[in-house]
Amino acid sequence: MGDEMKELKDEEREGAAEDKGSNWIMALVLIVVGVGLLLSNFTEFSLNNWWALFLLIPAITMLRNVWVDYQAHGRLTSRSTGALIGGLTVLAAMAVFLFNLSWSGLWPLGFIFGGISVLLSSRR
Repeated sequence: MGDEMKELKDEEREGAAEDKGSNWIMALVLIVVGVGLLLSNFTEFSLNNWWALFLLIPAITMLRNVWVDYQAHGRLTSRSTGALIGGLTVLAAMAVFLFNLSWSGLWPLGFIFGGISVLLSSRR
C-alpha cells in the first residue's frame, strides 16, 4: 500500500510540474505581447499583426513537449519529432503573419521541415 501511495504522489507532482510549465508559457507570451504593444505606443516600432504573437502559445508548448520527451528518453522519439516539426511550422506561420512575409517565398520550408523529419525518424 505504501508503494501505491508513493506512486500517486509522484504522479501528482508530475501533473503539478506540467501545470507550472504551461503557466510560464502563457506568462512569456503575455509579456512579449505587452512589450510589443508598449513599443508600438511609444516608439516608431509597429506591429500590424500583433495578434500573431499568440501563435507562440502552441509553438512554445510543442517545443517544450519536445524537450520534456527528450529529457525523459534521452533521444528524440517519433512523438517528439512530430511536435518539433509542428512547432517549427507554427513559428514559420507566425513569422509570415507578424512580418507580412509572402507565403510564396517560404514554400521551400516544407522541404526543409520534411528533410528534418526524415533525418530524425531515420535515426531510430
